[in-house]
Amino acid sequence: MSARNPRTLSYRHHRPSGQAVVTLGGRDRYLGPHGTAASKAAYDRLIAEWLANGRISHHGGAVVAELITPYLAYLDTTCKANEPANITAAPNPLLDLYGAVESEEFGPKSLKAIRRRFIDAGLARFTVNKRVRMIVRLFKWAAAEGPVAPAVHQALEAVEG
Repeated sequence: MSARNPRTLSYRHHRPSGQAVVTLGGRDRYLGPHGTAASKAAYDRLIAEWLANGRISHHGGAVVAELITPYLAYLDTTCKANEPANITAAPNPLLDLYGAVESEEFGPKSLKAIRRRFIDAGLARFTVNKRVRMIVRLFKWAAAEGPVAPAVHQALEAVEG
């Protein structure tokens, strides 16, 4: 029995619907009528976006754990010398509690649970608030880069405290 590689990015024909389809991040993306110039252009655009996003599916499919490493790499290139070291402590509870959760499902209640974890660890209010803001910034970056819908970041911004 041969196993197919689920990461194959082939332009395929979905016979029941007549649509062109490509599988990215384990999810089928329909591109329009198979064989048309528009569907081939959509295929090229989706593949380019997928590769530019570090092989994370655009708007959905990315779990929280898949966001942390690219975000920390981004911070290494843009932040002050000591900031990435300080920021690496913030995602630990995020990874522990919500690492396997889809990023679209992470919401205000999840952020409040992480904040509660920081408080229970005995951190000062300033440190708790700073780390919560760091997590919100992670989702802001992810919304700007594409793997997370902007509504997720907007919902997290609504959390007071």
